[in-house]
Amino acid sequence: MLSNANPVHPQGPDDKIFKNRSITFHGGDHEAVLTLSYPEPDEIVDWTHDGAVNVNDQFKPPLSINFNFTGHFWQGVFGQVGLDVDLLRNKPGAPDWNSLADLVVTLREK
Repeated sequence: MLSNANPVHPQGPDDKIFKNRSITFHGGDHEAVLTLSYPEPDEIVDWTHDGAVNVNDQFKPPLSINFNFTGHFWQGVFGQVGLDVDLLRNKPGAPDWNSLADLVVTLREK
């Protein structure tokens, strides 16, 4: 089977130091903590305040991290991989997300 993919593997963040990071999301009487472990990024945009986000306030996306690849990425195209942490708010009047199944239904509709 023929393939246009170059056999050269991408040179990415393999040799970079890993960072461990937690973001706490506060909202009403609830709190959730997201813990991440990732190689040192090439670019980071961090809008969290002391590692915490109040979900009821106006906010920018809490965190965006990007990694540049210096080798062949996909099908020989140089590229960037990123991770964005954002918030999805439940629409007013919509049923509450009381379970993972409720949240999955909303995400699939988006």
